[in-house]
Amino acid sequence: MAEIAVKLRLETGVLVQAPPLGEVEFDRPETLGSPDSIVAIRREGIRLARAR
Repeated sequence: MAEIAVKLRLETGVLVQAPPLGEVEFDRPETLGSPDSIVAIRREGIRLARAR
């Protein structure tokens, strides 16, 4: 993912952050120490891929 983020940054100037999240953490943010960040990611983020 880092290569994609760097390429996008160089081409567009947009900074992309892609924190690795498991399906359980994403679906149940209360299981993490900072659920507010997951709530913000769900609200503002774009899901690029789903774990298989």
